[in-house]
Formats: sequence, structure tokens, C-alpha cells
Amino acid sequence: MARRKFTTDIISVSGSNVLNTLLQIPVGILLARVLGPEGNGIYNYILVVPGIISMISRLGMKRSTIYYIGKKTFSQEELISALTYIFIFTSSLSIIITGGIYFFMNREDMNFSMALIAICSIPVNIIINYASGIFIGSDQIKKYNVFQWIPTFSNLLLLIIFLLILKWSIIGALLAYLFANMLMAIYALKLLKKEYNFNLQMKIKIILEMVKMGFSFTLAGILMKLHYRIDVILLERLTDMEEVGYYTLATRFAEKWNGPLTVSAVISSRVAISEDFNLLKYNILRWIKVTFVLSLFACIVLYFLIPYLLPIMYGENFIPSIVMVQAILPGILMMVVYKALMSYFTGSGRPYILVISCSISLIINIILNLILIPKNGGIGAAWATNISYAILAIIMLIFFGISTKIPFKDFITYSQNDFKVVKKILKNIFR
Repeated sequence: MARRKFTTDIISVSGSNVLNTLLQIPVGILLARVLGPEGNGIYNYILVVPGIISMISRLGMKRSTIYYIGKKTFSQEELISALTYIFIFTSSLSIIITGGIYFFMNREDMNFSMALIAICSIPVNIIINYASGIFIGSDQIKKYNVFQWIPTFSNLLLLIIFLLILKWSIIGALLAYLFANMLMAIYALKLLKKEYNFNLQMKIKIILEMVKMGFSFTLAGILMKLHYRIDVILLERLTDMEEVGYYTLATRFAEKWNGPLTVSAVISSRVAISEDFNLLKYNILRWIKVTFVLSLFACIVLYFLIPYLLPIMYGENFIPSIVMVQAILPGILMMVVYKALMSYFTGSGRPYILVISCSISLIINIILNLILIPKNGGIGAAWATNISYAILAIIMLIFFGISTKIPFKDFITYSQNDFKVVKKILKNIFR
């Protein structure tokens, strides 16, 4: 029954991820074609700052919530009440810090309105983050799935209005992003209010326990967020916004196809509530091995198709992004592996392993970016990503093997049972 539930949840989340991935394609096309390379670079650069700051000030509450709900340490109502007070603090802190950073940046290509919109997106994103953690921790995968595709769908509709009809350029793109997430946040609050009868009693003990657990997750999250975005920041400093535009489009395009294989919510939830860990650990390893093979095949196909697909989708202005997509594919392949393992260690309440792994790979990432970007631009950033992601995946695989005591031969050999999950997924997709 545990195996069936694991597989069923994987199919459910994968289906939601497929829908989200399909919706992201026209979103990326609109942004690229309307904003162009430089505008696309400015748009992504503006959102990098609040993304990193909100990651820091969220205090790891999503992962902490998943862990404590799964382990039933506190009641869900008590946890939600504690999260309310933590939200007030974290959102206020994020807004102040982000506003200060924008003020001292003083960039000519970023005006007050752009900064204000980006800052306003912080509290709504925190609400979505906390709400999704509650639904994952309580094993409500169907409700969690809604958070995967509705913001993207709303963003697409609003981009059509603001970019194509009203022609508001970067401001329109940022407003579409803000309003899409705002609608999702309002919906999340309605779901929580309908399902949980919670009050706003301040229980300091619960708040401190959640913050204590979340702090380590925060540190790991900061390191991972920097891992994803440090190349964009360094590219902006060492090259120009046009190169940033080429590179961010390349990374978004390359990351899209592995979205359906990312089932972090399922793994975190299963680990947190599992009563048969011996079975679960092999299910996780099986999923990692199968998705690695599927991802490798997808990488090979995409490598040869990208010279034809990218100009059709995004226009000839983004032709320089082609070689960047091809260059970053090995790193995206490694992403499938370490994302699954990150979810495992999150659900098991061992964030220190994430901190150790991410610290080592981030240092390598920064050093390689500083060496490779000045000479090779976006392609150099891609290779820095490839090497650091591979190191991250290997380190986490070693920790996974040690903690689960799975024999080494099981990591490198395949059996027919390993592909039963894939057969079931394909059967459900094409039935």
C-alpha cells in the first residue's frame, strides 16, 4: 500500500508539473519576444533580489512545517497560528532589507515603480510558501498541486493583457507576476480558513521550536538560492544586461523539461510521515535512478533540437542562448538527482547535511564563475553550474548511502522493478 501511495502521489505531482511546464513555455516566449534580451535581463535581475532576501527571512518555515506536521509534534491549528506571527515578522523584515538594497543599488535601468512592485511580491510569495508547506506536511497532495500551476496560468493571462494589449513592457511583466501570485495567496488563505479552526494565540514555545528547526533549513535554502542565482549576479557585474538576458532565458528553457520529474513534495511528505522507512528509501533510490536515465535521454534529444526550437519560440534575437542551453544541460541533469535528495533530507529533519553539501558546491561555483565568466560570458557560467551541480549531487548521494546503508551496487545497477514506476506513469498518461 505504501508503494502504491508513493507511486500515485508521484503521478499526481508529475501531472501537475507537466501542466505547469506547458504553461511556462508561452510565458517565456512572451517575455523574450516583447522585452528582448536586455529587457528580459532587467526583469530577471530585479526579481533576483527579493527572491534571495525572502528566502533568507522566511526562516525555513515551509520545511519546518512539513517536518512538524508530518511528525505530529504539534497540532496543525497551533502550527498555523505560530506561522501567522512568524509571517508578520518575516515579511516586514524582507520588505525593509529589499528596499534598502534597491535604494543603494541606484541603477538607471530600474526605477521606483519596478522596485515597489518587486517588493510588494514578497509577502504574497511568503503566504504561498507557508500554505504549500502546510498542505505537503498534511499529505494533501491534490491541494498542493494547485499551487504548482495556477500562478503560472494567471501570469500568462495577465502577461497577454499587460504586454500585448496595454504594451506596458517591463512594468507590465512585473505587475503580471505580482497579481498572479497575489491571486494565489488570496486563494491559499481561503483554503486554510475553510479547513482549519485556528486562533491567534501566541505560543512562544512552538514559535521557537519552528524557528530553531527552520534556521538550519534557512541556511541551506540561502546557499541553494545563491547556487541558483549567483551566476546571474556575477554575470551582471562582469558582463552586461544583454548577456544576462541570454543566459537567464537559456537556464529557464533548460530547466523547464525536467519539471515533470521533480517530485520534491512527495518525497518530503513521505519521509516525514513514513512508518516503513526501509521500503521508502528504496522507492526514493528507484525514482532517482529512473529519472536520471529519462533525463539523460531528454538531454540528448534537446541538445540536437534546441538550434531549431529556440529561434522559433523566442525569436532570432536570442540565438546566442542556443549554445548556453547546450552547455548547461549536464548541470540540469544533475539537478534531478540532488533535488530528490534534498527533499529526502528535508523530510527526515537533517538540514545540516544540506548545509554541508551546498556550502562546498557554492564555494566551487563562485570560484569557477569568477574564472570562467570574464573569458566566456554565459557559457562560462553554464560550465561553472555544471561542475558545481555535479559535485553537489555526488556529495549528497554519499550522505544518502551512508544514512540509509544501501549497498553501493544498488546505486549503479538497474532491475525491472526500477522501471515499474515509469510504466505506471506512462500508462496513466496515455490511457
